[in-house]
This record gives sequence, structure tokens and C-alpha cells, in this order.
Amino acid sequence: MLNTKKDQETSLQALYEQLEVRYGAGLAQEIVNQIKKTEDQDNKPEFMAVKALSEVLEVFRSEAQEIVKKLKIERSKPLPTEIANLDAKRLQNDLNNIFECYWLVQHGFYRAYNQAMKICEVPTTYRYDKYTKPTKMKMAA
Repeated sequence: MLNTKKDQETSLQALYEQLEVRYGAGLAQEIVNQIKKTEDQDNKPEFMAVKALSEVLEVFRSEAQEIVKKLKIERSKPLPTEIANLDAKRLQNDLNNIFECYWLVQHGFYRAYNQAMKICEVPTTYRYDKYTKPTKMKMAA
């Protein structure tokens, strides 16, 4: 969806503006920074950063669902063909903005989530066959 670096920067700016209205400037900047960090393969995300992205994702998802419901209602109203439904156009623009922010947060969340899960992976343990004798282990010094 984001082809160039400029498109990504404008999307992050739009996301920042949406988050600033909801959470304030400091928290909005921190969330955008966490999304930017997910692009780095060596990044080791913290639990709270992944949780914050998850909560932001839920907010955008519920808002997008609300706008879709309102848009369906507006589109079902019969109007003459010459008259444009301005409410439907406004809702469509809002939906496009929210969906772009949702898409950006979703990709950032899943990248951070997958990286966090790799950190938490439990190494595979040695399983021995019950019919063979266990090997002797040396004591650690």
C-alpha cells in the first residue's frame, strides 16, 4: 500500500494527527516511534509497546466499523441523481483516513508482535526415549 518513503511519511503524519487528537502529543509521538522501530529487524520490542499498538488497533477498528455502518445508512437514502450526498462523501473520506491509519498500525503491530514472540520462544528441550538409559551429566561448577 505504501510504495515510496514519501507516502510512508505522509501516512505516519496522518496517523500522528489522528493519535494526537485522541491521546495527546507525547503519547502520539511515542506510538509513531514504536511503529517506525518495527521496520528495523534488530529491534526488540517491549511488552508495553506491543500492548499499546494493540489498543490503538482496537480503537481504529471500532471507529472504522462505526463509519461503515453510518456510510451504509447514508448510501441507502434515496436522493435524486443530480444531488450529491455530502454526508456520504464526508463519511467516505473519514473512512479512507481511518483505514489508512488502521492499516499502518496493523502492520506495525504484527511486526512488533512477531518479534516479541521470537524473544519469548522457549528453546526446545531434549526428550529422551524411556527405553534407553539416560546419559550422565556433569555437575556445573
